[in-house]
Order: sequence, then structure tokens, then C-alpha cells
Amino acid sequence: MEEENIDAAESEYRAALARVPDYTDASLNLGGILMHTQRFDDAIAVYREALRYRPNDPVLLFNVGVALEDSGRFGEALRSYELCIEHAPDFADAHFNAARIHEELGDAAKAIRHFNAYRNLQKGS
Repeated sequence: MEEENIDAAESEYRAALARVPDYTDASLNLGGILMHTQRFDDAIAVYREALRYRPNDPVLLFNVGVALEDSGRFGEALRSYELCIEHAPDFADAHFNAARIHEELGDAAKAIRHFNAYRNLQKGS
């Protein structure tokens, strides 16, 4: 039953985007379904299509980063998180994810900078 609901929801979001291609919420929800079903490349494509209409949307940029990271494309994910932070410096989760990737890539200074930004933003919320 749950799989049928996911399939139906995916179909509805795709239909909505066919009618209104710049409907960001539908793109985010469809991308979420695709991520949940581990279709990362499909999710990336949906988010990138939405970015054509809202190129500076931090939530879309963050979600692209998550999908890229989940598909093992860490360098591209990092660039997406950094773009997210550029447009929304207070996006705490983007700082956290960027810090983890910098740490994984061996850049301790950048990792610490983003971890500190994350902690400071968490204190302020």
C-alpha cells in the first residue's frame, strides 16, 4: 500500500510540474520522494530543473547537495552547499554538511570554520 501511495504521489507531482514547471514545492516534494527511493540522479535532475526558475533558492541548492552527497559526488555536493551558504549564510545544515565533507577531504581549517558557523547558528535559534 505504501509503495502505491509513493507511486501515486510521484505521478501527481510530475503532473503538477508538467502544468506549472516553476512550482517549487512540487519539485521539492518530488525530489524528496526520489531521494527516499534512492533515485538520486533523478532527484538531482528535478532540483536542477527547479533551479532554472529559482537559481538562488537555498533550499533547492541544499537539496541538490544532499542528493549529490548521497550519490557519492562529494566535490559537487560541497559546491552546492557553498552556493547555498552564499545565498543564505544562516543555513545551519548547509554549514554542517560542508564541514563534514571538508573534514572527509582533509581540509581541517575549512571544516572547523563551518562547524563553528553551525554551532553559532544553533545557539542563536
